[in-house]
Order: sequence, then C-alpha cells, then structure tokens
Amino acid sequence: MTASGRPVLVATLPGRTLAATRREVSEAARAGADAAEVRFDRMPTRERARAHRLFPSPLPLIATYRSDAEGGLGSSVGRARSALLARLGDLPFLAIDRELARDRPPTGAPAADTIWSAHRPRATGIRSALAEGEARRGPGDLVKVVAPADVRTAIDLLETMPGGRLPSRSIVMTTGGSGALLRALGRRLGASAVYGSLPGRSAVESSQVPVDRLKRFFSGPTDGPLYALLGRSVLESRSPSIFEEWFRALRVPGLYVPLNVGPDERLSHVVPRLARWGFRGVNVTQPAKVEALSIAGSRSRDAVASGCANTLRLGPRGGIRAENTDVAAVRRRLAELRDRHRWDGREALVIGTGGAARAALAALVELGASTSLIGRTSSSVRALAREFGARDRRDRPTAPGSLVIQATSVGRRGSGGPGFPLRRTLARASYVLDFVYAPSNAIVARTAKNVGVAHEDGHRLLVYQAVESFRFLTGRAVPAPLVASALARRT
Repeated sequence: MTASGRPVLVATLPGRTLAATRREVSEAARAGADAAEVRFDRMPTRERARAHRLFPSPLPLIATYRSDAEGGLGSSVGRARSALLARLGDLPFLAIDRELARDRPPTGAPAADTIWSAHRPRATGIRSALAEGEARRGPGDLVKVVAPADVRTAIDLLETMPGGRLPSRSIVMTTGGSGALLRALGRRLGASAVYGSLPGRSAVESSQVPVDRLKRFFSGPTDGPLYALLGRSVLESRSPSIFEEWFRALRVPGLYVPLNVGPDERLSHVVPRLARWGFRGVNVTQPAKVEALSIAGSRSRDAVASGCANTLRLGPRGGIRAENTDVAAVRRRLAELRDRHRWDGREALVIGTGGAARAALAALVELGASTSLIGRTSSSVRALAREFGARDRRDRPTAPGSLVIQATSVGRRGSGGPGFPLRRTLARASYVLDFVYAPSNAIVARTAKNVGVAHEDGHRLLVYQAVESFRFLTGRAVPAPLVASALARRT
C-alpha cells in the first residue's frame, strides 16, 4: 500500500450487498480513492460467500470482518471467523484486516498483505496496541489502531509522538469528537493510510472525512491550512461542504473539518494547540462563543458589539483575532427583509439569550430598531436586555412588531421545548427568522404556519455567515454565483 508523498486514501464502503458494493467501488474510484475497504461484517452470510464476484475491481480492495468485540457486526470467536478470513485471503484483495486480539497470521505465502488492527476502548491503549502490532507484523504488513478520543486527548496523543510523526507502516485514527483531526493531519503525521467516506454518503464512522476532500487537500501544499468547526453536535453541519465547494471553485488550498468539543473541554486548552498543528482558523458554535471572544488577542467591531465571537483567525505564531460573522449575516438579511417590505425596520422580538441572540441584538441596535427579548431564564433575559437596551418581555411574550428572530436551539435534536408559550409569542408577528436550519423537530415552523406567520429557517443565515467567515479566514471574497449556488443547495 503506497501513494506518492501522501497516505493511501481508503474509502470505507457502506454497502451491505455485493451489488451495492460494486457500485460504491466505482464511486470511490471517481472520488480519487486509492483503495476501498469492504466491510464484510455488514453483509449477510450469503453475500460473504460470493465475495469472488467483486473481481475484477476498478480499485484495490481491503477485506474487513470487524468483530462485535471491536465495534463491528461480525463474530469475534469460532471457526467460522477463521474460515472466512482464510477464504478471503485466497482472493486477490490488496490486504486482509485481521484483529490483533483474536486472529492468527496467515499460513504459507499469503497473496494479500495483512493489516493488523486494534480498536481500543480508550486512547490510552493506542501506544500498547502499536507496540503489539509491531511485534506481530511481517514484511508488507501494516498496523492500524483506532480509539475514541475527545479533541484535547487527541492533541495530547499527537504531542507525545516522537518528531510529531507516526511509527513507520502504521495507521492511527480516533473516533468520536476528534475523529476528523488525525485524518486531516494524516500526511503531516506520516500515516500509511487514511480511511474516509464516500462523497455524499452517510459515513460508516460518523467522523470520517469524504475521500475527495482528502485527495484535494493531500495533493496540495504540504503546509496547506486547516480549518475547523468547534462545538457540540457539529458532525452533521453543512459548513464543511460549503467551504469545500468554495475551496474548489476558487482554487484555495485548505480543508475544513468538524470537531466536537465536549462540555469539559475549554477552547483555551484546544485552540492554541490546533494552531501549532497547522490550523489557521476555527468557527465556534454555542455554548463557547463568549469564551471564544475571551481568548482572542484582538477583536473586531462586531465581536465587541455582540460580546462574543463565532470565528477565530489563528496566526502561525499564536496570535488569535476574533470576529462575529453572525452579526454581518443578520444585518444583511434584515436589510433584505426591510427592502422587500417583509419588515418595517422599527421593532423586533429576539428569542434566546445565547450567542445567536447576541448577534441578532447587535445587528438590530446598529440598524436602529427597537428590540425586545424573551428567553427561558429570567435572570439571563434581564442581564442581556440591560446590556443591549432591549425590553424584557418574558412576562408579556407576544411579539411587539412584525419580526421575530428565533435565536435558540429549539428544533435541534435534544434541545427540548422553548420554555415559554411559542404560539402566543408568534401570534402577532408577520415574519419569523429562525437561526435553526434542518431541524429534527420543526416545532417553530409548524407553530408559525398554524398562526399564519411566514417562517424562514436558518439556511440563508448559515450561508451568509459562511461568506463572511471564508473572507475573514482566507482573505478571499466569495463571488455572487457561488453564494447563489450554496443558497440553492440545502444538503
């Protein structure tokens, strides 16, 4: 398994039948993958018995039968497992994935290389697994170790690697919040291979990066900039695909990845260390936007006005500049609504007390509108209302004017209810501008429809803030046709 100057890019295929897998191999080849991993543990017995029908193949194939003991769907014990691996070893696969904890080396002169893999329950087991694999592997074999890790733990692991490089002929990946990190750094770390997902498909491992994005990034400058979205539940965000479209169209080097930051992880412990690993900017989601402003050495006008930041530009020598591109996005959309007579520009009610609400209030104050505020917690509403000169309407939650800006997480998975009478709040409005896009529970849109109020989800605001973030982080403006393309694409 070799690729000139970069890791071998392996597309993990989600197919559960041979017919689907054959189609996916062709997709992987078109996306630029060097090889494809076939997950036989995801297939029924009758499909595994016909594995020979995968050949000839447009790409070299890796056969994996991941056991249930290591996070897969296959058997971890018994003769059936050994017999299947032996049969697969007789076929022209590039490599057979064998598990360190339960599989034996192949006998005789195997036609395929072996990838000795271990899926550890904690990142602390990665080093011992690498040592065990090194003792087991033969000529041509690779060692692959995977373990869950949060972002801070993954960076700790990177910083203990001699020379900042992986051992030769090894693959180390993490899952969970940090899953995209080591994949994005694969070339810098000297990884033998990086496993990614098919473009436009659900990933077998949620933190996998699409192989076409990895191929473009690894084919560019060795010091190409990295960018990240930091926050909770960000793995399904549309921001990485928006940035990728603009990177390609404008021929800007870079890779943008989502990194879930847990409740116990502080940005001050993560962001400066990401900068040392080549990250040149991050977007930040709730609840870390106020902290994001606090760790910056310099701040834009909009960041100061809103009291928080959603974008940090990272200098190679450690400097951090904060920006709030949500403010510009809201300002732009409100101007459009006013010009199109969807809002009179005089009054607006903001729902929420977090970073999105702060951005909305800052934009409204700049536009000279009279603002009102409602939220779940009385103390938070009072404090924010005082800060922005808004009226506290928690005791009288009906909209005082035509516009309501819904700036909470209501509608997102796991967000819970609004904590106030939503129907009553929207009843006297004529337009609802919602920060939430692609909600799992469309409670706000349904309520607006039921009371006869026009509702707009957060897709346009997402694109508008991405335009500002892209310019701030890369120095490149996004041309209008590319903005229109992103607005038209909702996946």
